[in-house]
Amino acid sequence: MKKMIATLAATFLCLSLAACQEGPAEKQGRKVDNTVEKVQDKLQDKGPAQKAGERLDDMTDNS
Repeated sequence: MKKMIATLAATFLCLSLAACQEGPAEKQGRKVDNTVEKVQDKLQDKGPAQKAGERLDDMTDNS
């Protein structure tokens, strides 16, 4: 019984660590999202306060 619990715990730990890593598809998807957002920003007319707020959002999202 203890061996089975230890095996399940080890399996859960390995799966949880693997799920935390970002794969190449996720990285590429993030690049596409950023590109689309930049295009939308260029098409919309924004004031200086909104631009400053978005820059702050971008700085905090990169952590």
